[in-house]
Amino acid sequence: MENESMDRIETALNNPNFTIGRYPVGDSSFTQIREAGKVYVDKTAILYQLVSDSKYYFLSRPRRFGKSLMLSTLKAYFEGRKELFEGLAMGRLEKEWRRYPVISISMGHEDITSIAVLNDYLTAEVSRNAGFLGVEVCGSTPALRFADLIIKAAGKYGEKVVILIDEYDKHMLDTRHKEGNLHEDVKSALRGFYGCIKETADYIRFTMITGITKFSHVNIFSGLNNLRDISLLPAYNAICGISESEMAEYFSEDIAVFAQRNDMTTETAKKEIKLQYDGYRFASEGENIYNPFSTLNAFANMRFGSYWFQSGTSL
Repeated sequence: MENESMDRIETALNNPNFTIGRYPVGDSSFTQIREAGKVYVDKTAILYQLVSDSKYYFLSRPRRFGKSLMLSTLKAYFEGRKELFEGLAMGRLEKEWRRYPVISISMGHEDITSIAVLNDYLTAEVSRNAGFLGVEVCGSTPALRFADLIIKAAGKYGEKVVILIDEYDKHMLDTRHKEGNLHEDVKSALRGFYGCIKETADYIRFTMITGITKFSHVNIFSGLNNLRDISLLPAYNAICGISESEMAEYFSEDIAVFAQRNDMTTETAKKEIKLQYDGYRFASEGENIYNPFSTLNAFANMRFGSYWFQSGTSL
């Protein structure tokens, strides 16, 4: 095994095009990453445990930390895209591949300036999913249309629905310092929208909601009291990001090339990369976690940089 690793490193060092097309920088689509043959740190063993253990989940992680990619991986799994998981842990663990109707909602694409804008956004997200699933929905509010979508999708496909919600808290974060009552109105509207998940529980197979802030702080899921928060559980410490052991498994060649191109020893490069990008741990018993956005950018550019900081605010 050690000889194989040394051979791979030697091959990488002698390949001037080693980094071209290798890294999924800014790409959160599991399907595109797998089809393009880019580096994918296999998290599917953790995800298999996730889908087997419970039904409703919440995960909090910093921005640009792989939450969207995780949801995209779950979407492909629940859609029965078996071919995308060949060579991954999920491909070995899953014995019965079934296709479920998946509702995928992202809250990260609109600047909310009024409740009318929020309602239009939510309605558009529901309509987009309805079109993808081939069902017609009705209802006078986004919440009623969301509930109608869940029920009709389950009926059409003969399978319970999977719900994946990304950046659930963006609109609340964006409006928290706005004048007037917009922030409270947004919270109230979203509480009603997300409340549909509990009201249609009989039609739901799995739900995953992600965000930056902890939902208990904003009381937005007060009605959804069976939502399991896995943010700080040891079993899910490395569900996003790159762990220390994963760095050794997936990026040994990359570190060697990085060292060569920056006139450093491999050991020095390891220490500097760790110092710059290994600043997280989400469970006291877990491994340290490298920021994936910064680490992949550093490898893609073959140079150090404050990539995560430069990409936006600390939120």
